[in-house]
Formats: sequence, C-alpha cells, structure tokens
Amino acid sequence: MCTSSRISSTTTTTTPPPVTTVAAEDLRVCVPWWDDVDATDPRAVGRWGEALVYQYLLQRYPGWRVTWLNEKKESSAFYDIKLESPPPHRRVV
Repeated sequence: MCTSSRISSTTTTTTPPPVTTVAAEDLRVCVPWWDDVDATDPRAVGRWGEALVYQYLLQRYPGWRVTWLNEKKESSAFYDIKLESPPPHRRVV
C-alpha cells in the first residue's frame, strides 16, 4: 500500500498537470515490496507493475475513483485500471 504522506482523502475536482517523468522516490513509496518480486516471472512483474500504477494514481489523483480491475483475479478486460473523476463532471480515463 502506498505510504506517502502526500496522499489525501480530501476530494478535489482539480486535475493535476500531466506528468511525463515520475521521480523514483515518488514510486518507491507506492510499492515498497519490490524485493519480494521474482523478476524472472513475467506474471509477477506484470502484477507488480499494475500495483505500482494503481497506488501511484491513488496518490496522484486524490478524490478520484481508481479501480484496479485485476486486483483479485484477471479480468481479461482491455485495460487494467480505470480512473474516474469526481462528480459533477465525471470523466473516465
């Protein structure tokens, strides 16, 4: 679970500016269990990557709904994570 002190449960409708580069320390706080991943197992690495993106989006977009479709089991959807802005102008990314 992401342990960054920058995570807020406050709802906001402001969209953060686009990010092209993410600092390593911002990612490190989101997925502290990298040492437990078998880097030779493509499925484990893929799951780790999805978890990283999920936790990062929770941190980056407070107040938005972030859904990790494959959190419990493989969904076979065309995407792994859904991001929805808060009402009243709901956007799905």
